[in-house]
Amino acid sequence: MNRRTPGRSRRTLGRSRRTPGRSPSVIAADTGHAIILLDIRAGRVRALAGTAAAGWHDPSGVFVPVQVREAAASWGASETQAALPTLAAPSVTWAVRALAAIVTTLAIRSGGARGQTFARMIWLAGGAGRCHRAAEAPQAKAALDAVRWAAQFVPVRFACLEESVAASVALALSGRSADWRHGIACDPVRMHAWIEVDGRPVGEPSSTSDCTPLICIPQSTRAQEAPHE
Repeated sequence: MNRRTPGRSRRTLGRSRRTPGRSPSVIAADTGHAIILLDIRAGRVRALAGTAAAGWHDPSGVFVPVQVREAAASWGASETQAALPTLAAPSVTWAVRALAAIVTTLAIRSGGARGQTFARMIWLAGGAGRCHRAAEAPQAKAALDAVRWAAQFVPVRFACLEESVAASVALALSGRSADWRHGIACDPVRMHAWIEVDGRPVGEPSSTSDCTPLICIPQSTRAQEAPHE
């Protein structure tokens, strides 16, 4: 009969009592009312409130949560577009790039362990933004519009995460890149992904400015400029 030694039991118990989410693979965001934990490997989101949130704070200062900017109170009166806008067909060149980008994005999303889907999407966004000249806003908008148009014909879930990553890939196919962001906003708490040029979100509603970036690709601001095509 196998018997566990007392020392081994204590070590196992110690690991089970680790503070929730305090890990290098987890990004924490402080909304002022709760601590939101984003697991960048699996994409899982967890909220800690009350004593759980207070107990998460690390006295050593190693794990410092990102302070989420306070959103203006909407009082439940914010407007949401009831119908999707009609998208004009892009040029043949952008349509081909968009379709290739969508296929690549979906292949990477589903081509591995389910628990690491989000990490693979971040990896793809990072790869798309590497070693390319910075895009100008019209170029980034053309890529995003082409992806949104092509995504209408794809019978699978294609939300902001997939859309923004695919737009980055489409831009990479044109030899350009934009900054990719994944962030959080309050009122209500929500996650969102988008692309931006010169610090300005591309093809996004004004509410995107309420988001506090948690993941930035690249991390530093671009200093180079791309010439006009």
